[in-house]
Amino acid sequence: MFYNRDMLMESWRKNNECWDVFFEEVRPWAETNTTLNWMAWITITNLPIIGWNCRCLTKILERTG
Repeated sequence: MFYNRDMLMESWRKNNECWDVFFEEVRPWAETNTTLNWMAWITITNLPIIGWNCRCLTKILERTG
C-alpha cells in the first residue's frame, strides 16, 4: 500500500520489471491521474439474504458513513 506519491515512485523505480507481470500499463505518477470510481470490499455479518441487493447495502453504508 502506498500512502503518498513518494512511496509509489520509490517502489516503481526499484521493481519496474516485476510490475509488468501484474499490470498491463506501468507508468510514473502524474498529478492529472484521478480515480473514476471508488470501490471497497466490505463485510457485513448476519445480513439476511433479503438484504443482499444494492438498495439495501447503499442504505446500510449511508448510515454507517
